[in-house]
Amino acid sequence: MSEPRYAFPVPPELHDRVVAAIAALREDVDDGKRREAFREAVAELTDYGLQYYFERPMNLSEASGFHAKAARMGLASTRSTIRGLIKRVLKPMKAAQLAAICDFIEGLMVA
Repeated sequence: MSEPRYAFPVPPELHDRVVAAIAALREDVDDGKRREAFREAVAELTDYGLQYYFERPMNLSEASGFHAKAARMGLASTRSTIRGLIKRVLKPMKAAQLAAICDFIEGLMVA
């Protein structure tokens, strides 16, 4: 029995950027520009996931002004922190480590 999964739709342009970044990185993992494009794609995908799983339900809940403002501020801070963390953590990774992340992201993709 497979594990239950939760998925979220992504815009086709984001999906295309992620797929292209993974393919380019797999082609030449030592190319700095390809690594940067991959880090950026991971950051964008993570940001979109935060928006889908947190920001969207908050908007649907019609939270009070104070709670909505607190959520927006917290989310902005989280986005900034995660983006920096992704870049710092992925930058020094070896080829096998990056390949594992590529595999993981590809495993999340459903049609």
